[in-house]
Amino acid sequence: MIDDSKKPILFTVIVAGLAATVATPLSFIVGTVTLLALGTVHDTVAAGSIMPGVIAGAITTLIFVTYTSYATYSFSKAKYA
Repeated sequence: MIDDSKKPILFTVIVAGLAATVATPLSFIVGTVTLLALGTVHDTVAAGSIMPGVIAGAITTLIFVTYTSYATYSFSKAKYA
């Protein structure tokens, strides 16, 4: 049996893994849209470098996983405190 004081951390670790799985296609979409948007500024189909898309995708993943982990921890902490 898991101690109630440890459940918020356990739930946070589980949700972080699930959030990373959900964030992967979301980040791909954000990166693609970023490349297409930057490409229209420079009169090309897509940007010459993929770095802005990679950075936008990484930031999206970081924000999504951080927010869901924080929300899960806060909710679990309030429930099991």
